[in-house]
Amino acid sequence: MDLTHTPDTASAAGDTQIRLVELMVSHLLRAGVAISFMTVTFGIVLLVVTGKTGYGAFNAAHVRRIIEYQGNHPSFPSSLKDVWDGLRDAKPYAFISLGLLILIITPVMRVAVTCIAFLFERDYQYVLITGFVFCVLLVSFLLGKAL
Repeated sequence: MDLTHTPDTASAAGDTQIRLVELMVSHLLRAGVAISFMTVTFGIVLLVVTGKTGYGAFNAAHVRRIIEYQGNHPSFPSSLKDVWDGLRDAKPYAFISLGLLILIITPVMRVAVTCIAFLFERDYQYVLITGFVFCVLLVSFLLGKAL
């Protein structure tokens, strides 16, 4: 009789695998938030030190208009190419935008990692569900850019 594959050891192995996936996801979320925070903070420090946004004159009223979403906004990067070009030129608003993009992408990556984890576990029902959620997120990004 083989005692290595008893229901209790199979359950324990499954619990260990689930725990590893949970740890991986929690590390991903923490890392995403930490990297985002550091990137935004670097952009703010660069903004304060240089006094320039890299996209025009900095004025405290600009920040208020952005927050209140009123009419004529100051210039800032509005595409991935603009962010990349701004990073290359060390523009503070580009670093802030990158940090915000990282923050937005972090939970999307969580869905992708979870989908892959379900695939390794051969839990195809949840692969379909998380795959669908991932596709909805991607389509929403594409539609948001198109509008």
